[in-house]
Amino acid sequence: VHLSSSVAEKINSLDKTVDPSETEKAVLATITSIFNLVHAIADLGDPDMLSCCAVVLPQLVVRNALFAARAPLWTSQSPPRGYIFKGELAMVSNLKSSLLVGTDDPVFFIWLSSMQILAGIVRSSTHFTNHSSAEDIGRGFIDMSVEFLKVYKDALLMCLNSCETKLTRNALKEAKIFLTLVAELCKRNVKVSFMHFEELIDHSKFFVSSLSRFLGATGTSQELFISINEYEKSDPEEAMNPVSLGRPSRLLDGVPTAKHEAIKFSHYASGCTGRMTKADFQDSATVPDFLRPLSLERDYENDLEKNCRLSVTSNFSLDLVRATARCLCQALTLIRRTHQVSKSFYMFSDANRMDPMHLVEPGIVIGYRYMGQGMLSTSVIGFDSLRFGRVLSVDTFSRSWDVLVLREEGSEVAVAERQETVKADQLAGVEDKSARRPSGNLKP
Repeated sequence: VHLSSSVAEKINSLDKTVDPSETEKAVLATITSIFNLVHAIADLGDPDMLSCCAVVLPQLVVRNALFAARAPLWTSQSPPRGYIFKGELAMVSNLKSSLLVGTDDPVFFIWLSSMQILAGIVRSSTHFTNHSSAEDIGRGFIDMSVEFLKVYKDALLMCLNSCETKLTRNALKEAKIFLTLVAELCKRNVKVSFMHFEELIDHSKFFVSSLSRFLGATGTSQELFISINEYEKSDPEEAMNPVSLGRPSRLLDGVPTAKHEAIKFSHYASGCTGRMTKADFQDSATVPDFLRPLSLERDYENDLEKNCRLSVTSNFSLDLVRATARCLCQALTLIRRTHQVSKSFYMFSDANRMDPMHLVEPGIVIGYRYMGQGMLSTSVIGFDSLRFGRVLSVDTFSRSWDVLVLREEGSEVAVAERQETVKADQLAGVEDKSARRPSGNLKP
């Protein structure tokens, strides 16, 4: 905490585009190592070790002076977050001119570590919030994470907005870690603590749409260029008929049309990305070996087609695609956990007090006690101790249902396809089908 404060005072007194001195970088490296250690402790999930960090974590992670110094800069899109631009030009190999490039901001990576720590302690604390000895610790960590989101709400929302306009490596790293933290807070047993952050959920839906367009454009452009390349290398007689070679319909309108579409999608995808550092520019000019035949120069190609081929086959493009895909998966996890269907499961305190046969119909999900568990009430055995399955058929005579098991007790992992029969007195909860609605507005 003291190291952070001392460096923050100097950073605050400098122009935000000035790179920290070597001494300050050494101090920031030490702080980063401390954060990495705390992150490892958070992931362990040991209540005793976490309790040792409980006193210092609010000052270290939430109210860190470094974040207060940098947060105002991160609430705007210029300059791009996570980078420092000193106004210097650098020569990049394979490019004909010098370029204005930036360097990674060390404070930004400490900022990312803080969110990783919070996500780790929330993930760990959810496993012992129901244990009286550690419940206070777990609740304190959850409150700490919610406070972090409240204090830096503007900077965090700008993180998602910046990715909707320009994808950079650091912005995607931040977005994934941020969404991981939010998704952890939106888990079933801590969701009540996060109920006032609907704005973040709405932003994540636009975020998913933006990332999906980028991935779709990049993938379509790559597929078209691959098909064109295979077509041009094929036997001249067979090449007269693309369909005879088993190619999909993307070449049915002719190679010129396919090239036009490939260039269009490549141009869109390239416009979504931003190269910030010298490494970014170098990677954008190099192609992995498995795509090298696709990016070879052709005598008949113009500069536009060459550049478009390179922009969707370079190492930089592929790295961004991977980072975007990971980010998209995390955003979809958040949307799934906050979808209305996640609140549509109704639990019974005692299934024997009512006739459940009229509540259950084929297609819905039910929660039930597995055989041998005993007829304990749901409040005793807990939600995580139930088994879940999708109803396949109803047998009113034997008062039972055939179900496809979706999740076994105590596990979040999907099980191998298996069916079993559930008796009416095993029923503990049913799904409300009326909550099955799209999470976003459908467009024609």
